[in-house]
Amino acid sequence: MVKLLFSIPLSLKILILSLGFWVIPVPINAEQTPVVPYDTEGGTEDTKPGGTRLIPDYHKKPGLRRDTQPGRTRDQCLTSENLKPLTALVPKSDKQLELTISPHPSLLIYFPPSQAQTADFVIYNNNTNQLVYKSTFDLQKNGGILRITLPPNSPELQTEIPYRWTVQLNCPGSNPPFIQGLIQRNIPTPELTQELAKNPTNQHWLIYAKAGIWHDAIANLAEQLRQNPNDQQLKENWQKLLNEVELNLIVTEPLI
Repeated sequence: MVKLLFSIPLSLKILILSLGFWVIPVPINAEQTPVVPYDTEGGTEDTKPGGTRLIPDYHKKPGLRRDTQPGRTRDQCLTSENLKPLTALVPKSDKQLELTISPHPSLLIYFPPSQAQTADFVIYNNNTNQLVYKSTFDLQKNGGILRITLPPNSPELQTEIPYRWTVQLNCPGSNPPFIQGLIQRNIPTPELTQELAKNPTNQHWLIYAKAGIWHDAIANLAEQLRQNPNDQQLKENWQKLLNEVELNLIVTEPLI
């Protein structure tokens, strides 16, 4: 099954991973101005992963954008000389929605070495701007890939509704790095449910990936690799999955 997925042409693989073949996402109101959960001190925001608040005309361009390129400045926060950006492990795509079937999904975020000791995570209902959950968590000085999971006692994500999430580093300076994205919970099709039921759990990541359920795919594979860090097959699967969605810059970063 793994060989079949990675033998498909790159353009088709990205389409499969980012859209899925059975999901029709709910349209997002392009005229809605994103809620800014943090004080911009009169500045503007760039919602690209790794970016900083430097684009003067951002508020004239509604909607969220994504990029995995490094930000243009390290401000007073990021410390690595070979700077890799603060990055969400999601497919690099013009499509905004990231999909899950979990009521309490996980997000994987790469945190570069920085002076920040903590980071904030917030998630809003993108239709109503209602806060769903927020938390502050500790960071490791040397950075790495951290799994952020909505706890069981937090409100469930409702199906077919886009939610906007933000992760921001808490560090000196007026422009702390942050990233944003949109996630949506979809109802699994009977076909997907059947495939999951008849295959072992160590293959579920591949089934999710083929169905375009990105967050569940990468969270499942990351958890297997965390539990079995010396498994060569898992390492190869992890590398191939990240390379296929243009996350090769962080494929060797540790899971923390």
